[in-house]
Amino acid sequence: MAYSDTPLMLSQAPSGLGVLVASINPLAPTLIHLASSDGTDTDILELTVSNLHTEDVQLTLLWGGLDPINAITGMVEHEKFERQLTLPKPIRDGLAVYAYASVSNVVRIWQAGGTCRLVVEVD
Repeated sequence: MAYSDTPLMLSQAPSGLGVLVASINPLAPTLIHLASSDGTDTDILELTVSNLHTEDVQLTLLWGGLDPINAITGMVEHEKFERQLTLPKPIRDGLAVYAYASVSNVVRIWQAGGTCRLVVEVD
């Protein structure tokens, strides 16, 4: 069995412009990416973030679903350019990455250069 990797855009930002985190509600977060559901491919997401606000903003990623056990939380500094949000992390089987922030519509999440889809190639 062989693998190939292909560049991947976030499912909610197919143009590459990133996803603006609109939600401040943990019960209705903003969808960032919906992983491949074919059962063999794996999406590898490396994410960056920018904060357009004049103050730091708390950001929570829900990696793999809406359960709080999936939460990754941290502060996104203001007056900084884009910075790394995650190292390359796998997600597959139709699971999703969501986000919500302490302030609406000021944090944008982008895919970074390491974002790709690993595709199983059947010989």
